[in-house]
Amino acid sequence: MLDIKKSIQTIMSEDLITVLEGAQLKHFEYKLTPRKIHHLIVENLQGELVGIISTEDIAKATSWIVEDKITTQHIMSKDLITLPHTASIKDVLLKLLENKHRAIPIIKNKKAVGIVTAYDFLYSFYLDKIA
Repeated sequence: MLDIKKSIQTIMSEDLITVLEGAQLKHFEYKLTPRKIHHLIVENLQGELVGIISTEDIAKATSWIVEDKITTQHIMSKDLITLPHTASIKDVLLKLLENKHRAIPIIKNKKAVGIVTAYDFLYSFYLDKIA
């Protein structure tokens, strides 16, 4: 059984796809499809987390007429719920459930070091059951 007291680092995705704050949509929308992921981390010039963009955000934005002028600031979520890299699996699970979010960035010193999604939990439960 998945030990919810363990560190979130045991199940979070660390191979992040990041995009620089201010980047135009046409320069990053292609990054999601090949990796089959659903969230991009938006960073400032110092590498600090400033937002998150989902595939849903991109889908909405691509329906706009001025698509070539759309930047990260237009579509990213800025009021983020994050947790420190020292958080437990239980901490993240509760945040996901309480806030009905699909992804929570994991940070260390204001920089994203991972991301946890509902998929990460499902995959961990699946591995736990077949192991």
